[in-house]
Amino acid sequence: MCTSAGIGTGRLGCGPRRLAYLPGRPDHAAIPTGPRFPPRDPPEGDVAAYLSMQLSARSWPHQATVSLHCSAEVAADNIWPGMGVVEAVDDHNCRPYVGGDSPEVLVWMITSVDIDFTLLAGPPELVDAIRAQADRCDRAVVDFPAP
Repeated sequence: MCTSAGIGTGRLGCGPRRLAYLPGRPDHAAIPTGPRFPPRDPPEGDVAAYLSMQLSARSWPHQATVSLHCSAEVAADNIWPGMGVVEAVDDHNCRPYVGGDSPEVLVWMITSVDIDFTLLAGPPELVDAIRAQADRCDRAVVDFPAP
């Protein structure tokens, strides 16, 4: 219902003319004196997941979706909250939605979890950045003796 919902020390609410939920601080809230409106269900059914998505991946200029080849529980241990939202696909795959300042930052974020992945969606520059990182790593060990 779209009246408001407490999240930590903040709140999430919406007004009669807005379709989007907005985070806010309780000390900035006005006393309701305007028109009443019918309550709505929380966005996407879960206020916490909605806020995580809005405050992580969707707030960045470059965004990507990958398939991590592990369970959501394993991925959650390797992904910090500001990195993005992880959605379980099945017992062996999950789908994080990540965002960053640049394609190179996305490459770092995706590869830093140290889990095999498949890129599902992202800007064309991200594909180039992933290939450049792979080439850079390959060149780094070209003369290194095999074990």
